[in-house]
Amino acid sequence: MLWAAKFIVFPLIFCVLQVWSAPADEKYSDIDFESILANRRVLSSYVKCLTDKGPCTPQGKELKKIVPEVIQTSCTKCSPQQKKVVRNVITTMQSKYKDQWDLVVNKYDPKKQRAGELKAFLAGTD
Repeated sequence: MLWAAKFIVFPLIFCVLQVWSAPADEKYSDIDFESILANRRVLSSYVKCLTDKGPCTPQGKELKKIVPEVIQTSCTKCSPQQKKVVRNVITTMQSKYKDQWDLVVNKYDPKKQRAGELKAFLAGTD
């Protein structure tokens, strides 16, 4: 039994810890934001998912977990790379798909309490 603990259990725990502690950049790297933003129909389906008005793909479910926190905290827990991506997504939505952006904001910040902080975040460069 001691042999199994040393050569099977401990390496397995190590692998789980490595995956669990992976940087958030890697956890969401499979979401192709450029493709989503390039196609209004695809973007609309993600917005429907985020606003509980349509079904969610697996990627949509992942986004649905992080979008509320991003809006509520202005991405304070985001890595520098994530901040860059989030700024690009939000500014693109605000300029090209304002109606879609408004639906998301109305869902997660209906009273516009975070508008000032979000605007400051978007103006940042970190």
